Amino acid sequence: MVRIDVGLCGPCYDHENKNSGQIYGVLSYIAPEVLRGEDYYTPASGIYLFDIIMNTLATGKRPWYDKAHDINLAENICDGKRLEIPGDTPEFYAELIRICCDNEPDKRPTASHICKTLSRNNLLCDYDCYDNTFSSFENTSTSILYK
Repeated sequence: MVRIDVGLCGPCYDHENKNSGQIYGVLSYIAPEVLRGEDYYTPASGIYLFDIIMNTLATGKRPWYDKAHDINLAENICDGKRLEIPGDTPEFYAELIRICCDNEPDKRPTASHICKTLSRNNLLCDYDCYDNTFSSFENTSTSILYK
């Protein structure tokens, strides 16, 4: 997996003062816990972002293309509103989308779990290479990864 910039990027938060209350980024891709101010960018919020990318691949549409990107959308996301999953989406992929956008960050899968699922369904080549990479990240302190 590669992390990408989805445009209009600015500082996600003030690194010196995490309690500044400012959130920057593209609303469609920001995890609900970040919008609520409960947490800043963590591995779980990265999984949420990956969910939005998976949904975009399934639909061929920008996330929330039919909604104004305003406080109402932010509130809907915080309240658990999620993007629709097309009916013709393979069930394993639809389930992966559902669990990656869980409103509770602790219930989202790890990157390793995502890779295993994609590999089992022939959507990821050379899984062993990725497994070692993600295992090392999952055993690393998040404070080191997200400074």
